[in-house]
Amino acid sequence: KDTIFKFNPLKLVNFKWAILGSVLVLGIPTFIRTVSGTIQQLVSTGIISGVELPFPPGVNLDWIDGDVNGWQAVMAGAMPTYALLVMPVIGIIQGLFPLYGYNIGAKNYRRVKSLFLSGMFIQLAYATLVSVTFIFFGGFFLEMFQIPKEYNQYVLKMYIFIHALVMIFTVSFHYQATQKFIKATLVGITRNIFVFMPIYILMSLSKNVDDVFNSYLVIDGLSILIGAVFMIFAVKDINRMIKKEESHIKETP
Repeated sequence: KDTIFKFNPLKLVNFKWAILGSVLVLGIPTFIRTVSGTIQQLVSTGIISGVELPFPPGVNLDWIDGDVNGWQAVMAGAMPTYALLVMPVIGIIQGLFPLYGYNIGAKNYRRVKSLFLSGMFIQLAYATLVSVTFIFFGGFFLEMFQIPKEYNQYVLKMYIFIHALVMIFTVSFHYQATQKFIKATLVGITRNIFVFMPIYILMSLSKNVDDVFNSYLVIDGLSILIGAVFMIFAVKDINRMIKKEESHIKETP
């Protein structure tokens, strides 16, 4: 029966299967990287729960409901602090994405290279600022979450070198934007799976709290070196695109 108002939502959807692959390439590596971070946290929490971390003298943690050990107290301050530290990194990367994608589509690869290097520089400068801030004011951030400043030495080791995350995230983002799904995924999970898991598990076997937290320094130190190598390969990838496009322009009559 005819009505005054007709609505067919299927006619409003102009779905194109051809772009589905591109959408998946952009989204799935980020999803897998996020899952790898969750797996890392589950493994680290499961292992550390069996390691005794004594409370500093005079520390009262009665404000935490239920049974609590020193490790839980550290994480109660470390996780919110981590969120504060990493959110700007994710924001910078997401902010670059439209510009990056536009210039790739326009085949303006020199601009792509400029965006990649400038984005990396800004984020590394931010990571360095975070490191310096944590060295001198880390206790202040923990006290914001009612965690004793005596635990700063442990949280400092966990997050002093977020440079590794910056470098790996940015290179993974580059491969996502250029639709290199496998490279984007493998680079994105390098620290959380390939580096973190074996080193953390091996150094935790001693059940010594210092060994456990020192493992973060080893993990991030190695990840920074790997990230630097990834960055070099990403720049070479962009240079190849520049050379290929400029050669094409010269050959075009």
